[in-house]
Amino acid sequence: MNANKAAFIDCDFSYSVFERAYFHAASFNNCKFIGCRFYDSNLRGASFPGSDFRYAIFHRTLLDSNEMVAILPQEPNLKRDMLQNLRANAAETGNFRSQRTFVLAEIEAAMDHELRALKGIEDYYRRKYQGFFPKAQAALKYSGLRFSGLLWGHGERPLLLVVSAALFIVALSLINLWAVLPRIGWEATGSGLR
Repeated sequence: MNANKAAFIDCDFSYSVFERAYFHAASFNNCKFIGCRFYDSNLRGASFPGSDFRYAIFHRTLLDSNEMVAILPQEPNLKRDMLQNLRANAAETGNFRSQRTFVLAEIEAAMDHELRALKGIEDYYRRKYQGFFPKAQAALKYSGLRFSGLLWGHGERPLLLVVSAALFIVALSLINLWAVLPRIGWEATGSGLR
């Protein structure tokens, strides 16, 4: 299928399979791609304002990461699942810059999902995460994601790991100083005695 720079308005492509489709710089306004599968296709430069990509799957498909992040579903669990697929697709095509973008967006979606499960404000989360144990599990996952982000940026921000390691070393040095200081006294610490 070749639709280079074509314009589509209010089309329903739901549950279609696109294999080796060429949609370079095409425009899809308010189109539905619910449950679609894209194999070995080219969506680079395509725009999708108001389009719905819930449950869509991508395999070895070229696409723009910023455009795809902009049209993600609003539901955090669907957003997370789609981002996992987009991340795998970016790895298949060798687009590691987009892969990093998708990883960070996926982690944000996962944190939003776990926080909503913990709060249980929406009907879906109230029904699915009833009781103490599901909420405790959501709290642990949320805390783990938050801690991982603060400690080393989920592996996507290496400079943050260096800063965290430096702060950890300084904290251990202060703990050691406070543990040793009462036994030997302040004067002995500067003179190198004991």
